[in-house]
Formats: sequence, C-alpha cells, structure tokens
Amino acid sequence: MIFLFGFNQHQAQGTALAALLPPVGLLAALKYYYSGNVVIDVALYTAIGFLIGGFIGAVIVQPIPDIILKRAFAVYLMAIAVRMLF
Repeated sequence: MIFLFGFNQHQAQGTALAALLPPVGLLAALKYYYSGNVVIDVALYTAIGFLIGGFIGAVIVQPIPDIILKRAFAVYLMAIAVRMLF
C-alpha cells in the first residue's frame, strides 16, 4: 500500500487491518468452525486479548513518527524472515 498507493505507514497499517476483518476473519473462521476445527473458549480469550492489545497498540503507535514506524516494521519482518529461514 505504501508503494502502490503512496500511503504513509500509519495509513497502510490501518487500511490493511480494516480490509482484513470481514473476508479473512469471518469467512475463514466460519469454514474452520463448520469443519470442527475451532476451540471456542480459546478463540474467545484470544479475541479478547486481540481486542485489548489492538487498541493499546493503536494508541501507542499513533504518535510515533512515520519513518521510525517503517524502520521498526522492517526490522520485525527481517527477524521473522531469519527465524523462518532457520
């Protein structure tokens, strides 16, 4: 979204989160649920954690300058890539 649409890092993250909610969250979860592959109580506790963590994370990230957020995200992606490589 940064390269294709010229969004800043905050806009890209917010837009990606908003776009993922309906198609991924709802439809994929329903498919897994109907296949018997959802543990409801764990899913609910995890959802509560995501709700609280997502809100706190969004509050914390708003005042961070765009360039610092981009670099932090890049470092995070590189750490994940190294972990997956090994």
